[in-house]
Amino acid sequence: MSAAEELAVIVMDVDRFKAVNDTLGHAFGDHVLIEIADRLAGLVADTDVVARLSGDEFAIIAMGSGHEDEVLEAARNIALELGRPMHIDGMTLSRAVSIGVALRSAESADAATLLRQADMAMYDAKQRQQTARVFSSDTSQTTVEELTLSASLREALDDRQFVLHYQPQVDLRTGAVVGYEGLARWEHPELGLLTPNRFIDLLVCSDEGLAFADYVIEAGVAFAERCAELGRAVPVAVNISAQSLFDEGLPERVARVLQTHGVPPEHLVIEITEADIMEEASHSSRVIQHLADLGVQVSIDDFGTGYSSLARLADLPISEIKIDRRFVSGAQSSERDHMIIHSIVDLAHRLQLNTMAEGVESPGEIALLLDAGCNEAQGFLFSKPVPEAKAFEMLAGIFDVVAGVDHPVANERTR
Repeated sequence: MSAAEELAVIVMDVDRFKAVNDTLGHAFGDHVLIEIADRLAGLVADTDVVARLSGDEFAIIAMGSGHEDEVLEAARNIALELGRPMHIDGMTLSRAVSIGVALRSAESADAATLLRQADMAMYDAKQRQQTARVFSSDTSQTTVEELTLSASLREALDDRQFVLHYQPQVDLRTGAVVGYEGLARWEHPELGLLTPNRFIDLLVCSDEGLAFADYVIEAGVAFAERCAELGRAVPVAVNISAQSLFDEGLPERVARVLQTHGVPPEHLVIEITEADIMEEASHSSRVIQHLADLGVQVSIDDFGTGYSSLARLADLPISEIKIDRRFVSGAQSSERDHMIIHSIVDLAHRLQLNTMAEGVESPGEIALLLDAGCNEAQGFLFSKPVPEAKAFEMLAGIFDVVAGVDHPVANERTR
């Protein structure tokens, strides 16, 4: 194939664009699409073609591009440009994109095949949480499997196939269970128990994302109610996505669920990743503030990975910071990670926030966390996430693994 015949089809869509339309209105969403189109037009060569396929999906036909590395580099540059903050109608937001690439070959010479392959590669990129993917034969099989799961999400919600498994959260000074994190699992009738990496991204990209958030919140609150009935009322944490930060009706629905189950609001912890809070910076504060006004605790998950500004952190009505497990696992061999943990804990306590370490797997990590003044931890050292019945058995227990670890004077629990 000559250079003149070489071309690539690049297809992209805007991640979580439906949430923009649903909460900020279609007129605002149209302005976002116009801004994206203008930026794309400024990126391509004169010989290239840019088109809007439908909704929030765009395509570029890049003429004379036949080398995978070259096209992937162009795709990443597109993602960087489109990811810059947009200032529209007095609001600021940023949108990530997922990009798929198909290179013309003898097997994909016609336009319809190239578009289909690029679209499948884009879907694969979205599921892998990667900026861009190039179509291959493996992509086809992966995409078919994911589309099959995606098509059954509504049925899974209606049939209550999703369950929460609970991982205990432990006081690092006493070994006592002081809370749980509820982590979603899909009891698929044919594929068995599926972990979140198989379905969470599908939910976020679907029309069922907000319904799923309500589902896990209700399940977590119901579990907190049953803990209280057993004589050990403890906080239960559940995770929500950035999509829910656009949902102005979420706090009201949370209030109704708490009232229905008779659970005090402080026994529900809403976890939001640092990256999600930062991405939706101009919208997240309102929903988070309403949740905090109810008395619900708000925890920043995966802290240390989302590039928060300290000013932004201080402005949020949060109650807890969860230290990302990559720092915890690296602290024993990396002085840098050790110092990062110290810095995070010091910052949190100066802001009157509780600190929770994720992914703890060894007594040595406990010693380092105690030295830093960290309050609590969760991880496989204590327990993997377990079904509800097994979690209840842990309520009154003490994890002896913390015994024998040198315990410096630690800050009191703040939440």
